[in-house]
Amino acid sequence: MGGNKTPLCTVSWPAMATVFVGIQPEQGISCPAPATTVRPRQLNGIWLQPGPAVPSSGLTVHTLPTGQKVEEVPPVTDGPGTELLFHQVWIEIGPATLPSEAASVLGSLNYHAGSPDSTVEDACGLNSSYEVMPTPARLDEPMILDHGDTTLDPPLPTDKASVPATVAWNASAHPTLLPTSTYRLFLARYSSKFPAVQASNGSMVPEEQNVLAWVLYAHPVTTSGGCGFWTLGVYDAHTGQSLGGAGWAPGP
Repeated sequence: MGGNKTPLCTVSWPAMATVFVGIQPEQGISCPAPATTVRPRQLNGIWLQPGPAVPSSGLTVHTLPTGQKVEEVPPVTDGPGTELLFHQVWIEIGPATLPSEAASVLGSLNYHAGSPDSTVEDACGLNSSYEVMPTPARLDEPMILDHGDTTLDPPLPTDKASVPATVAWNASAHPTLLPTSTYRLFLARYSSKFPAVQASNGSMVPEEQNVLAWVLYAHPVTTSGGCGFWTLGVYDAHTGQSLGGAGWAPGP
């Protein structure tokens, strides 16, 4: 299974031992605050990731029963531990993995120079230029997001921003940008139901309506299988101030 499926914010991997292959491109995202009592992560499976391009130092070499040599990441144990390096591939063996399954994985390690990579199921599509600012544009058709809570309308022909589009890009760029997402940057009229204040009659009055704004909008490269996030960053096109109704929470 693709490394993008590796759980980041939970304490366990799937109940069935699973092999994850490749990077978790969203590993920089923030997880919710942990519960008062945090259980140890029960990692049941194997995770293979690209290792360093140059030889690592401080590793201990072990020779497996098959004759293959692996390098162990400190702290070193009496035998191959849970984090190994094999021909520039990191191998993490979850501590909850059955010893027989771990031994089977180690016994299957082999290297054939020039052989093609294995096919990985459910891998996310990646955007190779995700760190390059998109060309700013003007929104050309309305967008309704967040189940109707947020509306983006094309700007008026006479609308001109007082601050450059880089305000939105630079404010949102790190660590929010993900290689699993595609980004658009455009000028739009922004309206949101939230934040809102309560009127004297008890109704809620939105505070941000029809505001000219620079919008950084992202959607996953792969729109199925739990890849990436739908995200929205909105900044007042005259002041550069972040608008409170926008956010970087997941969801279409």
